[in-house]
Amino acid sequence: DLHSFPTRRSSDLNLSANLAPGSSISGVAVGGMSLSEARQAVATQTQDVLDDPVTVTVNGSSAQITPSKAGVSVDAEASVERLTRFTLNPATIFNRFTGAKVDAVVNVDPVALTGALGSHLDELATGTANASVILNGTTPVLIPASAGNGVDIAASVRRLTANWPLGKTTIELDAGQARPTITDAAAQAFINDTLNPLLSAPQIGRAHV
Repeated sequence: DLHSFPTRRSSDLNLSANLAPGSSISGVAVGGMSLSEARQAVATQTQDVLDDPVTVTVNGSSAQITPSKAGVSVDAEASVERLTRFTLNPATIFNRFTGAKVDAVVNVDPVALTGALGSHLDELATGTANASVILNGTTPVLIPASAGNGVDIAASVRRLTANWPLGKTTIELDAGQARPTITDAAAQAFINDTLNPLLSAPQIGRAHV
């Protein structure tokens, strides 16, 4: 009877020897390990996964990004807690003692992921361009952004932030209007706040005759 299966608080599990044989976290085998060993194993092995490039695709176009450089990380401690957190659910308790399999806790920085996808607009969209700035002599000139079709970065980031597919080597992105990630306003602010003060500053060390 599952309902008569003994329940133990997470503090009890912390004092017990090891996690049950067969336990795993996103494919990382942690059965028989202490909690500290399990945290280290999850941290090391998932970092290897995050350091490998993945292919992102939309409408038949593709590009590669590296998750660890795109704001994706794994919380090893929180991941192991999924095997030890206190629960009164008898089925969960039974699974834990017979080798539960859980997903790792994945965190995604939406700003970093937006930047990573935005850097591949040329490959993932048509007719889309980020705003840019060129110098005409010493005068900054704004090249306006334009929207096109292809990857909907905002929708893709919202979905992947909520549920990053850890371990998948190919990730399908959301299609729609492809908006630039560097807007005219952002480029103009760069001109006003950075370039103009820099270009108007007195030249130091100029030789005088």
